[in-house]
Amino acid sequence: MAERKTTNQEILDIIKKHKGENLTVRRMCELVGYTSSSTMQARINEMKDRGLIKIMRKTTIEVTDRGEKIMHKGK
Repeated sequence: MAERKTTNQEILDIIKKHKGENLTVRRMCELVGYTSSSTMQARINEMKDRGLIKIMRKTTIEVTDRGEKIMHKGK
């Protein structure tokens, strides 16, 4: 079954909402509604490569200034 389509905006909102929590790939899957951790990891990598998020430690993800601009553009 295909994963639910989730926008970068939605993922950024979730990361912002759960700032300070240990956001493992599995936890992100739960929050986003994905069943596949590989799909979530690919999205995290893509967003990191685009400069929308930064990974501080293995489980600490933060929205970058560039990501903030996208968040505010969508509202």
